[in-house]
Amino acid sequence: MVNYQIGSIKRSVTQLVILITTLLVAVASVTLSLMYVRDIDQNLRQDTRNLVAYVERNVTPALVFAQPEQADTWLTSLTYLPLVQHVHVYKFEPISESLTFFASFYAEQSSPIPVRYDRAQELSQPVRSERYYEFAKPIMLDGKLLGYVYLRSSRSELDHAIALSTGLTLAAISAGFALSWTLSLWLRRRITQPLDSMVADINAIARNRDYSSKLAEVQLAELDQVSHAFNSLLERIQQHIEKQDIAEQRASELNKELERQVEVRTQQLRAANQDLTDVVDELHQYQHEIVEARKMQSLGRLISGISHEMNTPVGLAVTSSSILQDKLEALATKFNEKKLTSDDMQHFLTSFTENLELVTRNLGRTADIVNAFQQLGLEQYSDSERAITLGSFSQDILQQLHSRYPELDRVHIVIDVSAQLTVRCLAGPLASVISQLFQNSAQHAFHTVENPHIHLHFSFVPDNSSSNHSGRLLIHYRDNGEGIPESISGHIFEPFVTSKRGQGATGLGMHLVYNLVHQVLKGTIEIDPIANHGAAFRISIPVELVAN
Repeated sequence: MVNYQIGSIKRSVTQLVILITTLLVAVASVTLSLMYVRDIDQNLRQDTRNLVAYVERNVTPALVFAQPEQADTWLTSLTYLPLVQHVHVYKFEPISESLTFFASFYAEQSSPIPVRYDRAQELSQPVRSERYYEFAKPIMLDGKLLGYVYLRSSRSELDHAIALSTGLTLAAISAGFALSWTLSLWLRRRITQPLDSMVADINAIARNRDYSSKLAEVQLAELDQVSHAFNSLLERIQQHIEKQDIAEQRASELNKELERQVEVRTQQLRAANQDLTDVVDELHQYQHEIVEARKMQSLGRLISGISHEMNTPVGLAVTSSSILQDKLEALATKFNEKKLTSDDMQHFLTSFTENLELVTRNLGRTADIVNAFQQLGLEQYSDSERAITLGSFSQDILQQLHSRYPELDRVHIVIDVSAQLTVRCLAGPLASVISQLFQNSAQHAFHTVENPHIHLHFSFVPDNSSSNHSGRLLIHYRDNGEGIPESISGHIFEPFVTSKRGQGATGLGMHLVYNLVHQVLKGTIEIDPIANHGAAFRISIPVELVAN
């Protein structure tokens, strides 16, 4: 909001008249005073020149005949000239080309002054100082330099003129100020009296709200224009009020009709809201039933997956155990009947070995499936955060995987990360995510690929905050394998989804990765669609950057 300083016409008129009048008088007075002082100064300079010329004419014979006493005698006649203060006559010595003192004069009120050889040669024009004028002129005869006349003249007349002009200027300015004050009072009465009358009438109109009134005519043309303009404004206000009264009356009638319609619509809305509330309650009930149905459906898929995965190895183990039991009974029968030969014994041992290997392998497979289900329990990843350098951290994970999955030895793996990038996060879950991605590629991606390749890229993006330490770790994982089949690409993160069903894969790896990223690391993971063959994933998790 802009604050404007409120002024007064009376004060403005007074100040303007006083300022203009006083300024004009001051300028005129100062100009005349300066011209007067300048004339006095020019007259004194000319008088100084004339005196020097007068002295020159009268002391030249004394210089010619080397009679300083005659020059001193004549110089005493200058006593009757109050303008003269000091006079020196210097003689020029041709042999040494220097000046010597010849004669002098000084007024009774003045003290003698030292010789002014240097000033005599410099003062080609009269020069004014704070106390006097001084001027020097060479004395020439037939083109030869005889000497110099140096004269100091009084500047009392100039000082008197300056004092007189200053006093007159101040007196004129004071008189101009008094005159401007008187003139401003007359103008204030001339201008502000009609204004005061107009303001009083306007206040009365505003107080009584009688917009049919009119302002009286004013003798001043400008104020009379304001009066006519204000009267026109009053007429428009009166017309506007009349139109507003009509509009208010119509608006009142419309409001009554609207109130009636609002009441009807409100009743209809209440009925509709009640119907909607009933529908929402039914939808909530249906939603609850759908959620329960989905839970049961998910539980059914989980049980079906567990049953399917466990059925084959457990069934094979049971079958092998039954065969072993039959073989053992046959062996016991022949042994009791003493019909057991070495060939029979060799046959039984071979059968025992094969069936025991089958039992052991399927029980191991069952144990692996159980272990995979145990990894889905995310409470085991309640690790505390710690600082990890991503380059060495990834290399350690890769070295551990090489011992478990020798097929990774033929894969060209590139880990693209800054050597100094260090973040604080849950290291255990992050290691499980990276390990499972490498394991997934090793098991599914490179069976038909000649030059397998895996690219793992890490980057840090700071948050839009005052601190650059908090942000998100972006992980881009890509291989050039066989890719994700379209039939399972939309369900890749669901449990028991795999393209190697019956070939040792359970379909729980990417489900574990999804749960670790979303629930433990509080991040996101999605499939990154790429133009070339292979599988690619983008992972984003919140971390804190650690300065090295």
